[in-house]
This record gives sequence, C-alpha cells and structure tokens, in this order.
Amino acid sequence: MSLEIIEELKKCFQCNSLIRIPKVLPCGQSICSNCSVTLSSFFCNYCKKQHLLNDLAVNQAHYKFLELISKLNYPSEIRDLPEQRQEMIQTRNEITSDNDTSNKIAYLNNEFKYRLYNLSNFLEYKPIRKLIKVLNDNLVLFVTEVFHGKINTTYLQLISNYRIVNEKEINNHLFYFFSCCANDKKILLVFSNGKKHFDLRLFDLSLNLIVSKLFNFEINKIIMNETNIYVLSDYKKIYIREYGFELVKLAKFGQNKNSKRSFYIPGNVINVTSDKIFTKHENCITVLSKGKGEVLLKFNVDDLSSSSVFLDKMNNYLVYNGFSKLSLYNSTGELIVSNKIRYPEQFDEFQLTHSGHFAFLNNSKNFIVIL
Repeated sequence: MSLEIIEELKKCFQCNSLIRIPKVLPCGQSICSNCSVTLSSFFCNYCKKQHLLNDLAVNQAHYKFLELISKLNYPSEIRDLPEQRQEMIQTRNEITSDNDTSNKIAYLNNEFKYRLYNLSNFLEYKPIRKLIKVLNDNLVLFVTEVFHGKINTTYLQLISNYRIVNEKEINNHLFYFFSCCANDKKILLVFSNGKKHFDLRLFDLSLNLIVSKLFNFEINKIIMNETNIYVLSDYKKIYIREYGFELVKLAKFGQNKNSKRSFYIPGNVINVTSDKIFTKHENCITVLSKGKGEVLLKFNVDDLSSSSVFLDKMNNYLVYNGFSKLSLYNSTGELIVSNKIRYPEQFDEFQLTHSGHFAFLNNSKNFIVIL
C-alpha cells in the first residue's frame, strides 16, 4: 500500500481532518465521528449518492487499520524531536499502557485505546427488558427478555470480538427477569414472581447452571464480589445476608431502620468486602466495619446523590456523575484526579469491570466504549 493511500485513509474526505473514530456509510466509505454528528446528510463523492447520517456504526476494519498505523508510525514520529520532547512522549505512552485507575482517568480521551461494541445486530426480537454487563475488555454479556404468550424467555449472549461465543435460552412461567450480577468468572441471574418470591441462578461462563435457590422474602439489591454474594433485604429487620457461591447462608448483619440503634447502615450500600461495608447517603460516603458497624471513614463528595460509586482493586473510590465526568478518590477520601470523556455519543451508564476496565454505555443504542 502506497504512502499516498495511507495518508488518504487517515483523513476524513468530508472535512479533511484526521479520523479518530471512523463511521461507516451505507456505501462502505468512512467519515469522521465529528461529521457524523454535526451533519444530518451529505453527498458522497465516491458513490455519487446522498446519505442520511443517522446512527452510523463504527467502521471496525478502518478503526483497527488506524490503530495499527498509529503504532507503526510512532517511532518515526518522535525520532527527530528534541530529546526532552521524546522523553515526554515516551513517558505518556508508558502511563497510558498502565492499568492503574488514575492513569486511565488522566488519559480518558485517548481514543486509540478504545474498544467499541454495538450490540443492536444481536437483537432478534424487540425485548421487554434488556441488560448489558461488560465482563472485561473483550467479553460482554447481553441479557434480553421477551414474551411469547404466557411464557417469557430470557436470552443470554456472551459476545467477544463481535461474535457470539456462548448463548443460552431460559423459559420461565410466571417468573420474570429482575437483575443480574456478573464478573469474569460467574453470572448470577435473579428472577422474581411478586415482591416476595425470587429465584437465584448461578452460571459459569460456559452458561452451565451451577446452583439455583428460591428466596421467599423481598430483595432490594444483590451485590456479588469475587468470593461471596450479598442479599440486601428488609426481611426480619436484618438488612444484609451473606451467601457463598453454593447459595448457603454464611452470615447476616446490619439494619437500616433506626439510626439510634446499633449497626445502623445509612443510605445505599455500594459494596461489601470481607471486613467493610461501603455506603453512600446524600453527599457522603461512609465506610463501616463489617463486624460491628463502627464508622471507619466518612467524607463528602459533590453531587453524590445523582452519581454512581465503584471501588477499584485498591479500594479507591471511582465516582461517575451520570453524564461524562469521572473522579477518583483514594482510600482516605482525598480527591486524586478528575476528567470528562469527550465523545460524540451520549452515555447513560458507567461500569467498572473486575479486571479494572472502564465501560461507557448508551443503553438506548446498545453502544459501548471500553477503555
């Protein structure tokens, strides 16, 4: 391939700027993501047709080509720069390759690090409910539920590199999909029949059923980490019940009704570990001991009530404001770094995988950006 053709493929033929995220036209040509957002339609000089620019998909082949060219061109691009500038660029490259949470936030808009997914092509039916769980940078769980008369069917699809690597169909009568927890080893599906009847089913990544169990009390929320499952409920005044992966109860603790009584758990539980309970209430994050409920840490975060909070592997706090901003607080509550993702798509959800990858989701378009 000649250098002229390579240079041509690196630029948008509409605005002549460098392409970062190529969007594919119906004729197969690519334009930059900025043109796809700012223009409603335009005349293509290649196919001589007028194209509407609604919901264009990312041209994955073109994107991977640009990523490869960027890597191949990297040494020559810095070879003739001053030594100090070379060191700065090399240092930046080392930082962006690091999996540390703070570095990911600092270089949030390095689009050559993105992995993009559009799951709309995997929808065979219009779902009543759907859920997307990103398990790692190359594996996505797509859960959809549809009704066929009196039978509702839940479809599980594990998708990697834009192909289905495993799938399962679950037919239920009178039980409906309620929620899902997943990591890179196990998937927990929860089905409900009314407020006090729940069916928990645990699967491996081959979608083989490991164990299932019926719960005859109201469930508010379920948290699953690498070792245990925590069921949050107001049943019999006990707030949190701890289960192993055999769904055998190991412990129960805490209450959320009376702040003057012992082991009071305020607000919404973010996470539970072997020795701590993490909660958010109004604009305050609180850490309690799992043994007796003593307050170990308490600190304020701006706009916390409308934000989602995640814990990384170092027990740092990752706060997503629900729009575009990510902030990282260390284990003592000190703000480390904050940044906004700048991307043509609007995202309504953020996920932090167990492997430490960031995932930004547009659920209405089934679109994902993974960093």
